[in-house]
Amino acid sequence: MVRFFRENPNCRVAVVEKTDRLYPNFRDRVTLEDLDVEIHLPKEGQVISKDAKSQAKLVHGIQVVVARNTYRKPFDMIFLRAKNEEWRALRDDFRTLLPDCPATWPKLSAFGS
Repeated sequence: MVRFFRENPNCRVAVVEKTDRLYPNFRDRVTLEDLDVEIHLPKEGQVISKDAKSQAKLVHGIQVVVARNTYRKPFDMIFLRAKNEEWRALRDDFRTLLPDCPATWPKLSAFGS
């Protein structure tokens, strides 16, 4: 979307369903603001532009942070799952190397095992 607005300087209005559909990262928000794009968010009942009230800009900023969290959540879950697999592999290595010493096995109760 940013590329579109850079390539089409005559178009300066975006209609987007919700904030989380608009910004996959914070940089896009700053770029669209620098390009002076007016953003209409019908489901949220907001119009964000350079002339918007500070309250509307504040609420929009909070929604951007929440959208970023929503966008990152699946990646965090994948990372956590990968970390759990690494811990399980490490635990299995310990059990192979030190089968008679259960005190040395990593505790993984927090990871569901």
